[in-house]
Amino acid sequence: MKKARWELLLLCVLIGPLCSGHQNNTKEYKNAELGISFSYPDTWILNADSVEKTRLISLFSSEALETKETTMDLVKGVKVEIYFLQGEVEETSQQKQCGLLTKQSKRLRQYCQEADSCFIIITREKINGQLYSFLAYIPEKEKRKEYWATYNAIILSFAFTKSGSK
Repeated sequence: MKKARWELLLLCVLIGPLCSGHQNNTKEYKNAELGISFSYPDTWILNADSVEKTRLISLFSSEALETKETTMDLVKGVKVEIYFLQGEVEETSQQKQCGLLTKQSKRLRQYCQEADSCFIIITREKINGQLYSFLAYIPEKEKRKEYWATYNAIILSFAFTKSGSK
């Protein structure tokens, strides 16, 4: 019986990293001036060069960079945009609630719409008086669940840090 336990333990140690997928392969984005941080897949490209001016952070899966430059022309991959908004935002008639994400006892509604053969997910969260809007653009139907899960992981890791200037 002891031998079987050790073999099982060894098997778990050896294949554990394979079963966990890309969860461990993340990068951390921190911006002390804005007082935010979040994790994202380490194979993705982050564009936050002018975040203080544009109030926008963009994330691209590596496949998304193989396509045209504009968001709505994506053919492969996913693009996630994080906006820092002022005031309240109304939903449009094109957006339908398609999900609910629970983050630290808060329920965040997710809205979806199709535009130019691109599936768009929108989630908004108010943190410390600031409204954040997360958008995912997913052109590939067969990868929708995979990218949606990654998008949700980014939102769940998004945090306001107390050291920020806000």
